[in-house]
This record gives sequence, C-alpha cells and structure tokens, in this order.
Amino acid sequence: MASNIANIKRLNKAKKGPPLDTLAQLTTEGDGGRSKFIKRQKAKAITLGQLFPLISLDSRLKKSYWRTYHCNNLILQEGYKMTTKYCNARWCTVCNRIRMAKMINAYSIPLLKLPNIYFVTLTTPNVKAEHLSDEINGMYKSWRAINQNVRKTYKISIKGMRKLECTYNPKTETYNPHFHIIISTKKAASRIIQLWLDRYPSASQKGQDMRPAIDGSLIELFKYTVKGVHKGKYYAAALDQIYQSLEGKRTYQPFGVRKVTEEDISGIKSEEISFKGSNDCQWFWSKDAKDWSNKDGELFTDYIIKGKLSDWIEELAIKDDLVEPTSNKAIIITKDEFRKNLINQQ
Repeated sequence: MASNIANIKRLNKAKKGPPLDTLAQLTTEGDGGRSKFIKRQKAKAITLGQLFPLISLDSRLKKSYWRTYHCNNLILQEGYKMTTKYCNARWCTVCNRIRMAKMINAYSIPLLKLPNIYFVTLTTPNVKAEHLSDEINGMYKSWRAINQNVRKTYKISIKGMRKLECTYNPKTETYNPHFHIIISTKKAASRIIQLWLDRYPSASQKGQDMRPAIDGSLIELFKYTVKGVHKGKYYAAALDQIYQSLEGKRTYQPFGVRKVTEEDISGIKSEEISFKGSNDCQWFWSKDAKDWSNKDGELFTDYIIKGKLSDWIEELAIKDDLVEPTSNKAIIITKDEFRKNLINQQ
C-alpha cells in the first residue's frame, strides 16, 4: 500500500496528455499563476477551434455548443481575485482538464489504498451510429447486473471505479464504447471479465484486458471520455453522435468506495493570482489574439500561441463566422452587469 501511495507523486508527471489544472485555489506557482492561465488560454483556443465545426452541424446539441462558446469568455478581476464561468461540457477542453484533475485529487488516494489493484478494460463489438445510444444503455445495464452478481452470487466484495469512454473508427465508420475500471484484486477482475463475455459472447476475448495497475493507470482512467482527434484529423459529425449518445449520462462511477465528489465543474468560480497586480478589470476573450483583453487592449497572459498548435486551431475554425442568434456584443459593463452576464450564459 505504501508504494501505491508513493506513486501519487508521479501521477502528475504522465508522459502523455496536457498538464493538470486545479480550480478555485490560491496559486503557489512562482509566476503568480501566469503559467496556469497560459494552459487555460491554450485549452480555450483549442475548444473554440473544435467548437465551430460542431455548431455548423445543426445538431440538437447546438445550444449546448454555443453555451461552451461562453465558457471562460469573460473574466472579472477584483484585486487579486479572478471570477469566470465554466460550462461543464464534455467537448470543452478547459472543463475536461479541470474535471480530470478534480477526479484524480478526490479519488487517487482512496483507489491506491486498495490492495492488489488491477486496470480492466471491457469492450463490445463496434457499432454503427444508429445503434450507439442503445449499445451504451445496454452496457450500463450489464454493468449493474454484473456488479450485483459478483457481490451476491460469488460473494466477492469489489471496490474501485468505472468510467465509460468512446472512440470512433473513421475507416469502418463505427464506434467503440468501452469501460475502463480500476478494481481491487485479480479474482474480482477475472470474474468481471468472465461475466462480461457471458453477456457479450460476440465480443473479442482479446479486447477484454486486465493488468496490474501501474503508474499512469489513474491518468488513463480519468482522462477525457471522448477523443476529439484521430490521427490528426477531427471528425465533428462522429463526435456529435457520441456526445448525443452520452447526453445526461454519468461517465464515472465509484463502487465500494465512498463517493467524495461530483464530476461536474459548472458554475461561477473564483481563484486568486498575483501576476496581474491588484486591479479591478474586465477581460474579454479575443479570437484574434487568442488571449483575454481589457478595454485598453492589454492582453491578460501576453502569451502568443504559435507554431503547429496555432495552425491546427486556425485550420479547424474555418466556420468562425457563425453567429449565435441570441449573442450580445462584448461591451464594457458594470460589475453587477458583468455578474448577471455570467449567470445568464447558462
């Protein structure tokens, strides 16, 4: 157990994926929080780049996509306190980074304290778009039945956490929803796979996997539910199909472990920084600068996004001339109006 807990210190140093973020905390970074907001700046730019292709689809989620457009769009600075609003959407890179950090911070110690933990993957055969929603619903039903069966029939106490993930294969135009699970004991892991294959006899035995949890297993468990890019290409229509199928569903579920937090991070949040000085100011996102700017044209982080990342964002945002029907122009307003604006951007 001691070695498992020691591994927590290495979780934030995963070889792949963006650095983790935290929320509503006083920053302890030497630059007063600037590097933290630079990470958020990049995430905001990536989100907008991916967002407009989704908006152009005229999906039933279109209003929700526009809601993400406003995520972190406005920042109210009061002294050292920065206040903004989060959308909580699965397609928002800003919210996903915070969600990932939040879940790791909440569950890493309880999970790593479990004895003999294993990382399990449960899959089903790929499905076409029209069957995706039913397939996911069936998987949730199967998991509940297996969970109960293991406990009551086999008298195995299972503890851990389960998460749903879904990927898209552009070659076959099919989708693969699957579960990632951290679970205590090899016996429990083996039994779950056996019962899963009993319920899905056409599923590949090789597709089901169990291995001792090692460094990076929690990162794998808590990473994004949906991968937005496949080999450098962005498939907006396929992603919209996944998001529709996941609408209203919880992707994380602890079992045998006390639930300590929700995966949601929506709402107005505040945090303190020091790199901008103690001022009262309003910052609006500038799509041209890919940074927040005040009425005097000063940039918030003063960091320039360039290179391959900038090119990729520009390539994606080919439809950034789309106009939200109910949008308001970004104008300088009073603090009370600013807060109302944040609240109204639901």
